[in-house]
Amino acid sequence: MKKLISKKHWARGESVTIADDGEHTSNIFRIAGNTFGQSAHRECVAFLVPGEEQAGFEMAVSVVVEGLRIGQLSQRDLIPYRAMLQGAGLDAQVTSCDAYIGGGGTGVDGKKQRYTISLNVDWFEA
Repeated sequence: MKKLISKKHWARGESVTIADDGEHTSNIFRIAGNTFGQSAHRECVAFLVPGEEQAGFEMAVSVVVEGLRIGQLSQRDLIPYRAMLQGAGLDAQVTSCDAYIGGGGTGVDGKKQRYTISLNVDWFEA
């Protein structure tokens, strides 16, 4: 996934949160660039990569930064995303948006904190 080319860069709009479910934490850590124990504060560009539709299941959309998968869109965000792709004639095309990675540091209780990933998108831009 190193050489992704975006067919559309989404305008800034609402903040869409991507959960750090722990599956991609090592990738997020590499991209965030924070030292162990410190919180991350990184702005970047994320690529939204539609996957294959499977019988009975919604198409998953991977969130990729610097060639590394860091999560996927939630089921709630798939509806407007798919509607806008279809409306723009971009079915199953890679798009991009501005993103922010934060968190990942150590809390006051000494426990490792989860990363927060948010995409800044306007699904309903003209």
